[in-house]
Amino acid sequence: MKKHTLKNIGELEARYMGLKSQHKLDDFYYDETFFIDHKGFMKLDFYELDFKPYVDISNIVGSSCFGLWKSKIRIYLGHINNAGHGARYMVRAVTLCQVKDVQLMENLKSNYCEFLEKNAVQGLPYEL
Repeated sequence: MKKHTLKNIGELEARYMGLKSQHKLDDFYYDETFFIDHKGFMKLDFYELDFKPYVDISNIVGSSCFGLWKSKIRIYLGHINNAGHGARYMVRAVTLCQVKDVQLMENLKSNYCEFLEKNAVQGLPYEL
């Protein structure tokens, strides 16, 4: 896993522009969260969004930063839940429009990612 810091929306948009359209998912997958294993999660690179409104979101939800996880073909909202049990890793593929929806991002990240994790499904049905 590598960590990167993005300083503006243009840098975020460039990450999305670099993705190939053949890896676009059916729309319903962008509303589903999936549990994946540690090995798969560690293959993802982390991108901290160090600019507004994402700095504000992290402050509101009590997180040290707001970030996205990226594979070679997709960008995800991700979370590691290690509260009182073994770590559980989850990802949700997100479109650029979803990431720009500040209220959606705040809702998914609030309460320790309660809404991101709610109804999460075991196993990713598509290539990470």
